[in-house]
Amino acid sequence: MATRHFIEYVKSQLATGISKYDLRATLLSSGWREVDIDWVYSAIEHEEDAPAPATPTPVSEKPPIPSLASPIPARSPTRSQEKFYQPPVEREKARSHKYAIMSVVVLVAAFGTFGYRALGIEVPFVDSWTSKVRSNAPSFLDRVFQVRDSGYDSQRKAGLKSIRVALQSYYIDHAQYPTSLVELVPLHMKELPTDPITHQSYEYFPFNSRRAYEVCATLAGGIFYCEEKES
Repeated sequence: MATRHFIEYVKSQLATGISKYDLRATLLSSGWREVDIDWVYSAIEHEEDAPAPATPTPVSEKPPIPSLASPIPARSPTRSQEKFYQPPVEREKARSHKYAIMSVVVLVAAFGTFGYRALGIEVPFVDSWTSKVRSNAPSFLDRVFQVRDSGYDSQRKAGLKSIRVALQSYYIDHAQYPTSLVELVPLHMKELPTDPITHQSYEYFPFNSRRAYEVCATLAGGIFYCEEKES
């Protein structure tokens, strides 16, 4: 809202030699509406001859910025803003009170859940709730581990299949399989796949004068899984 203090501020700025155009740009960038600035200019020009028109209502409050010569006066908050406005010190006090209340609630809940056992107090509701959590925890963890192990087993099987393809390519070139998987690198494989957990190479067993083989991996649960080729 354009106040008498703001009118005096504009008059003082104009008196320093600042043009109305530059002053208008500064006021607009500070959050003042153009209609407010026009009203102030009109009030200054006709202050003695005609009454000032009705004061326009601001749309929203915007923070002031430094002016060309001196600070622009800050706009006072509206009634709705005054209703909910809190000084910084009061805001910090309210925030600290909230944290204190939350801490007390957490401590009370923790004591109500676990501390009663130290006092030998029986609370049926809490006992039933904790027993359900304990009974469901193992099954949930088992499912998590099963999903993880299944993913590792899929990686192991995929690694064995890629080794089988490389072994077949080696057999086409040499009419027999290699004595070691290392011979597949780099012509038939860029690198040998390894176990995702132990990072060890898979076990390879050539037999029948290197015309047959088995390449194996140990899956989750100790299961021995092999890809084989018989002559």
